[in-house]
Amino acid sequence: MNRIGRMKEVGIEVLLDDFGSGLSPLAYLTDFPFSMVKLDGNITQGVEKDTGKFNFVKSIVDIAHVRGMKTVAEYVETQDQMDKLIEAECIVTGK
Repeated sequence: MNRIGRMKEVGIEVLLDDFGSGLSPLAYLTDFPFSMVKLDGNITQGVEKDTGKFNFVKSIVDIAHVRGMKTVAEYVETQDQMDKLIEAECIVTGK
């Protein structure tokens, strides 16, 4: 078992930070047993206006949930954006 898996076994939650910025392949969601995935503001901005962005975010959230991970969206700045992210079943935070 890998190091992250052992950490989870003893109750340590592991977070994949800045998912969506730089090189963050979706393979990380299947290769590592993270507890949470934090979606970078680059991909959460505009989800309330852009159906394609919303569907992209929702797909990531769905994959993470199937793998037993929570998802957190950062840089939520408007109520409309928050509502769409909650609709996608994502935890939201401020700046």
